[in-house]
Amino acid sequence: AIIRQHIDAYFDYIYPVPIFSFLHRAEFLGHYTAGIISPALLLAVCGVSSRFLPSAHERTGMIKSWIELAETMIFQNLGKINIANVQTLMLLELYRMYNHQNGKSFLYISLAVRMAYSLKLHKEASQLPFVEQESRRRLLWCMFILDRLHAGGVPVGPCPKCSF
Repeated sequence: AIIRQHIDAYFDYIYPVPIFSFLHRAEFLGHYTAGIISPALLLAVCGVSSRFLPSAHERTGMIKSWIELAETMIFQNLGKINIANVQTLMLLELYRMYNHQNGKSFLYISLAVRMAYSLKLHKEASQLPFVEQESRRRLLWCMFILDRLHAGGVPVGPCPKCSF
């Protein structure tokens, strides 16, 4: 019941923010019900959504342990590059950003971008189902926006003093 409450909080409060809409609710719940969800991703969803629940201050220790366990799982499996790990890294990045831990936040976005490049998320994969294609696009968009945020929000464009 606690896990489902956190999942619902994620989709009620975080998913509506366009850059964090890379998880598909029906697919996520289907994987959760079937027991095939990535444990690290589930822990990250629960950890990041906990701040929106009224009982968050009572569960601070448990929330911290969820996030730390998700981080441990990701770092123990760095060689296993998959979409769930990239999604987990983006949620961990969000959690660390919420808590003003910019060093870790910056590290997670860097790892996620490298993994996404390895998975070729920047290329269209027309053979995949629509939901998966859209989730991949949204995940890449999330990384792009957060990377720009970490870069100080400086717009990318031609140098006004140069001819190129």
